[in-house]
Amino acid sequence: LCQGGTTSVSYVITDKCYTTTITKSFTITKADLLNVSSPPNKTVICGENADAAFIAWIAGFKYTGGCSGNVQATDLSQFVKPQIGVPLVIEFVVSNNCETIKKMSTFLITPCTTPICTYTQGAYGNSGGMSCAGGVSYTTKALIAKSLSTYPGGTMTIGLAGKSVLVSNNTADINGVIAFLPGGGGSKVLPNGNLHISALTASYLKNGKINNTLLAQTITLGLNLGIDSELSKFKLQAGILAVAQPDGGCGSKTPKVRSCNPDGTVSNEYKFYTIPNTVVSKLGGDKTVGDLFNLANQALGGGNTNGASLSDIASLVDLINNAFDECRISMGYNIPPLACVATQEPIVTETPTTTPETTVVDGGGKESKKASFDAYPVPFKNYITIRYNFNYASDVKIELFDIAGTLLSSKTDTNSYLDKEYNFNIDFYVGKFQVYILKVTTSKGSSSKKIISAGN
Repeated sequence: LCQGGTTSVSYVITDKCYTTTITKSFTITKADLLNVSSPPNKTVICGENADAAFIAWIAGFKYTGGCSGNVQATDLSQFVKPQIGVPLVIEFVVSNNCETIKKMSTFLITPCTTPICTYTQGAYGNSGGMSCAGGVSYTTKALIAKSLSTYPGGTMTIGLAGKSVLVSNNTADINGVIAFLPGGGGSKVLPNGNLHISALTASYLKNGKINNTLLAQTITLGLNLGIDSELSKFKLQAGILAVAQPDGGCGSKTPKVRSCNPDGTVSNEYKFYTIPNTVVSKLGGDKTVGDLFNLANQALGGGNTNGASLSDIASLVDLINNAFDECRISMGYNIPPLACVATQEPIVTETPTTTPETTVVDGGGKESKKASFDAYPVPFKNYITIRYNFNYASDVKIELFDIAGTLLSSKTDTNSYLDKEYNFNIDFYVGKFQVYILKVTTSKGSSSKKIISAGN
């Protein structure tokens, strides 16, 4: 079977009258030699789709030749995508009665070591804030100027020609960004015109802020793209994105290591952001954040969105602006939370009686938190941005307590609306890594969240 060949037999019969000879051959056709191939070693880089890369890599192990039913090969179904930083080495063994061939390849997902710097609307609207980009600290005005200097002629265009808002690298427009952010309201196509942000008319505004969530978030994303070139190349995929806080000060490239505590809780757990397919599937190009920015501008300019709604686009833009806030590090997609088992009894601390979370019941008997809000960045430094998740009109009282229940600061907002971002400036020393309680009270109830101060 392995070498092939022919054996011929001549059968001769002789008697006194004649001789007869019959010759026949028996042939074994040589089996086709095994042809075994393996993919090249694969290293998945930051932002690359690890799931798709793994499927393509493992499909590269294959063979031809041999005899049907007489070939044994390594079962590839036993292998799954490895964890970040753990190499998967496959030795692909194929054999038959004639030969055995081995091929080997390695698959590795590398952790991102380069932080990507973004800031939220609240940060760009905070004139007294400080930020970091490329390992350098900036004031809010300096950060905006740094971003705008990367655009052609120093002008960033949001929307499309004829329906756009222009942001130029000059004092008036920089002050306009600070004055009109954070914004809120419904997402909509821009009106006709090409106005600079410093010259926005009343139709663009509500209570002195941009009244178009998609516009406000896209301006913010455009500024973020200007301060960090890595952001534009970051690949988006439907799934859950995990990001880590950097371990160190401005410019740190080392993600904080998450670990289990004796009570079963996790220290330095990643933040997880769900990226929906409703928008990612509509993106062109390589499906990057840069492609998302283009789609958002297309939507604001009244162009084709490939079927994606303006509100869905605004939500994903908002997610990206928040995901890498203050230079977080991507750990990849679909990374599971760290599972910890308690090794001791949990320590129970008493929550201050001055900061309860109030839950109310509406007329239909459905229980809901009527003063729901989000707060970021956490850890915080010199300000906290509070985003309202309730959709009714009410004065809002915002209070900050220490862990003992002592009131440290109180502010009142008389112009609340859904998705509004309110900057709560911290004008006193809060200490490093200290726990505080933030309480929001409206006409229909109150809620509170524990927050922690930064370490630098």
